[in-house]
Amino acid sequence: MRLHLRQNVFSFIGATTMLCLTVGSRADSILGKNDIVSTPNFNLPNSIDINSFLGADTFYNAGYTGTRATVSNIEAGYIWNLHDGLTNVTTFLQSNDPSFAGTQLGSYDQHATWVGQAIAGQGTQDYQKGIAYNATLWSGAIAYSWVAPSNPADYSTNFNFNGTSFIAPYLASMQTGVSGKTADVINSSWSFNNTDGSSPLTMSVDALVNATHKIVVSSVGNQGNFNQVQGLAAGYNAIAVGATFNDGSGSPYQSLAPFSNNGFNDYSGPDGSLFTDNFSTGRALVDLLAPGTDTQLATYGGVSGGNFNTDPTGGATNQYANSLPGTSIASAFVSGGASLLVDAGYSQFGGGNAIDNRVIKAVLMASATQLPYWYCGYTQDPVTGVYSVNNGGMDFYQGAGQMNLDTAYQVYLQGTTGIAGGKGGYAGATGWDLGTVSTDTTDGINFNVYDLGELGANNVFTTVLTWNVDRSYLGLDTNGNPITTDNEFANLDLLLFEMVNGSWTEIAESLSTYNNTIELSFGLTQDAYYELIVRYSGERYDTLATPPSGITYGLAWNTSVPEPNSCALYATTSLFAITFAIRRRRSR
Repeated sequence: MRLHLRQNVFSFIGATTMLCLTVGSRADSILGKNDIVSTPNFNLPNSIDINSFLGADTFYNAGYTGTRATVSNIEAGYIWNLHDGLTNVTTFLQSNDPSFAGTQLGSYDQHATWVGQAIAGQGTQDYQKGIAYNATLWSGAIAYSWVAPSNPADYSTNFNFNGTSFIAPYLASMQTGVSGKTADVINSSWSFNNTDGSSPLTMSVDALVNATHKIVVSSVGNQGNFNQVQGLAAGYNAIAVGATFNDGSGSPYQSLAPFSNNGFNDYSGPDGSLFTDNFSTGRALVDLLAPGTDTQLATYGGVSGGNFNTDPTGGATNQYANSLPGTSIASAFVSGGASLLVDAGYSQFGGGNAIDNRVIKAVLMASATQLPYWYCGYTQDPVTGVYSVNNGGMDFYQGAGQMNLDTAYQVYLQGTTGIAGGKGGYAGATGWDLGTVSTDTTDGINFNVYDLGELGANNVFTTVLTWNVDRSYLGLDTNGNPITTDNEFANLDLLLFEMVNGSWTEIAESLSTYNNTIELSFGLTQDAYYELIVRYSGERYDTLATPPSGITYGLAWNTSVPEPNSCALYATTSLFAITFAIRRRRSR
């Protein structure tokens, strides 16, 4: 929506996404219920149009407002569609199991209403419009009860669900569909306490993404902890979103919000092995950032869902909550942004490969804006001179950076696409591809080459490679718990070569053992011809009777004017020490 921030009003009160799994889990109150207005005030100093701030106007000006996209918001409760800005929500998804009769499953909820407007709110006023304001918006509910807060005046974010109530809206959105149609984007602005991606809940959603190639966006959680990206975001195949905040300066949303979870997370293998990640090789789980504070969003005041007190709005359908904080809101913005790409993808490419989850994720990440203190982490081999990063090349706090839809438009619609056979070829300076790299290492052709042409010195080259981990959802057991399996996890590498004295020389590489999304980003130092290589380098594990003949991936690349935070490949081996020292001084 034409969301606007309220300068200098930020209060970190609670976790809008910490919607927990069991009774007795942590539940935090949220500012909003007692800070309600009928008309948002956009005359405050330094108010910001969030849609424009994130670059959505570039899509709007080209006629893409989400019209061809369907996005499903799945969380505890339903979006309240009696609100003036959300009457477009007419499809509701929940389990039809009769055991939920008489429970709160399918209740309207305040949190879902906030998030729904951020994604695809509509209305006659600009402040009612979500990022993808003409997208078809569905609402899915998983909670069969909420846990009452200690103070009834507070809003509860603590709810209960089980495998049966959980899986139904995801299956309907991603696989079985509604009236023959499935959703393109699924937003999940909720979290639970699992950080290694081994939860059957996380594995189920990862499996559905792998099977359907739908785009799932999930918030990372609001505890502000390192090594604590939680819930669905701790898996592999979703887009994990953290939050930036308005610090009251003249340049808002340039820093990680203090509540936004981050860090390298532990890896848990299907054989029961546990690897505690470290700074050089860890799982970098934050993919993108988006604004997560000081927004004014449609509110629901009725006594259902997480509301336990009398309705402070008196049933009014035009009320807005102020100053809402949380990675929930950031996730909603990214879901809206992904929906704009999907809209354009249907229009320009007929859907298909262009709206594959791996392509959309790679494009959004390769076009992101790196914020101050973005950390590249390269070290230089003293013998070969190759710059290398072993943790996937993403910042543990920022991921690829903050979503930038203006640049995403350029990469997605103005760059090179449709590279023959997905096996590499001429790529140019900017573009994307859905490719497949051979796993047959016997013939030595286990890589694809992308010819970038001649790139100029002092430009920044950024590329992101992402592929799905193969997981399967097999249904529910007799107790209603999801049955899942881990099948296969490939290792892919990104390598950059430069033409030096008439021959190709490797200059940089991004490697990772435990990540399935990796990045290279740095400033180029000379005019030269460059090649980008996607290489298959083996399997983290493979439990399949017949191993895959190839691994399909999404790749996006972008050559742009340098930002102040860009890494450059002219440093010596001290680069790692210098940038790490800067990071240590970062305000947390």
